[in-house]
Amino acid sequence: MKIEPYQSVDGVSFQTSKEDLVAAIGDPQSKKTNRLELEEFDYGSKIYRFTKNDILQEVTIDTESIVLGEKEHSFSDLEQYLKNEDIEAFDCHGFWVSHKFGVAFDPYCPSWITCFTEDGLKEWNKI
Repeated sequence: MKIEPYQSVDGVSFQTSKEDLVAAIGDPQSKKTNRLELEEFDYGSKIYRFTKNDILQEVTIDTESIVLGEKEHSFSDLEQYLKNEDIEAFDCHGFWVSHKFGVAFDPYCPSWITCFTEDGLKEWNKI
């Protein structure tokens, strides 16, 4: 799973609209609006979250490893990698949040990682 911080997740750009997403990968298994008023398109192992203005803000993926830059990192090594590589990484109610890489994850919930836009990072900073 390749992540380009603040740009794309697995080839899907954060500039993608709901309509473009559905055209590219099909209809989601379900759609709902979460408590943060983001519309979730649930594809099982990937959940795409859009703002009311049709802006893709977050993608949560179920994956055993991710590629950041040119390097692959297993989920089990991710927390230590972020601590070493991102001096601004912080704990937010049990989630590790990385400014540098635009990701958040719960080390006790293996394999689920959330990637976000810069606006998404602002929301994590508010919590």
